Formats: sequence, C-alpha cells, structure tokens
Amino acid sequence: MKQKMQHFKQYFIVSKKMYLFLFILFIIAIIAGSVFSITLNEVDNDLVTTYLNNYLNLVKEKNIVFKESFLNFILSNSITNLIIWLLGFSVIGIPIIIFLFFYKCFIIGFAISSIILRYKAKGILLGLFYVFPHHIISILLLMILSIYALSVSINIIKAILKRKEISFKEITNRYIVILLITFISTLLLGIYESYILPKILFMIIS
Repeated sequence: MKQKMQHFKQYFIVSKKMYLFLFILFIIAIIAGSVFSITLNEVDNDLVTTYLNNYLNLVKEKNIVFKESFLNFILSNSITNLIIWLLGFSVIGIPIIIFLFFYKCFIIGFAISSIILRYKAKGILLGLFYVFPHHIISILLLMILSIYALSVSINIIKAILKRKEISFKEITNRYIVILLITFISTLLLGIYESYILPKILFMIIS
C-alpha cells in the first residue's frame, strides 16, 4: 500500500511538471500564432481575409454543408489524436508529440488573431465564440492525451536504459480508455462546431 502511494505521488509530481510544461508551450504557441498573423504580407493577408469572408458568408446565407463540416472536424482531430497516441509507444515520439501539440495551439492563436484583425470590435466577439468552449475543451483533451503519451514514451525509454520490465497490459488498458474518451469528446465537439456554432455566429453577424 505504501509503495503504491509512493508510486502515485511520484506520478503526480511528474504529471504536474508535464502539465506546467505543456501549459507554457500552449501560451507560447498562441502568442506565436498571433504574431505570425500580424506579420503576414499583403498577399497572404488577402488569402486569409478571403477565406474568413467566404466562411462567414456561408454562415450568413445558411449555406454551410453541416455533414461535410462535421466529418472534416472529426477526421482532422481524430487523426491527430491517434498519431499522438501511437507515438506514445515509440522511443522517438516525445519531440513529435510536443510539436503536434504546439502546432494545434499555434493554429488557434493564428485563427483568433486573424479574426480580430479583420473584423475589429465584432472580431473580438467572433473570436470568443470561435474558441470557447469547443477549442478550449479540445486543447485540454489534447493536453491530457499528450501527457499520457509522453509518460508512456518516457517509461519505455527508462525501461530500455535500466533494463527493467514494464507491464504493457496495465499501461495499454489505461491508455486505451484515454483514447476512447478523446474520440467520444471529439464527436460531441464536432456536433457543436458543425451544427451549433454556425447558428451562434449567424446571430452575431446579423
């Protein structure tokens, strides 16, 4: 019992450090995405503006293909989650997991900054609803999955270096549960972004 408590305490300390590291990485990625949006040249600015205008016009005219939007959201997020999950079983997975997490946060920072720059005061409201709550929840889920993936990868590296045996069955069972939770949550978030968010944006635009 005492050994289990010690193991749990050690796991909590390591996880706490990882959460802090990923949270700092999240802040850096958001800032980097915002700065990148501001420093775009005129041609790239026009492309971003055209994309945003087209999306908001589809919302305004209620021409969004909800099924296609839903499938794109599910496919994009599920592939990222699955890649991170699989990388947890590899020795070289740590830098790639960190990069993928940074990239997803960078895209959110870029999107928010682009919306605010193009639509000024209304852009703040649009940006707020674009991010909250589904992108915030999505990043939290990605953070939790990344923590588990990094933990598994680190344990494998330690086992190789120290030539220790590890219980893959126990690790895999817990790891599969985390993956299933992220998939189910992604489905719910996809429903929100594809079917509910456009209606909210339509009310703001109107």
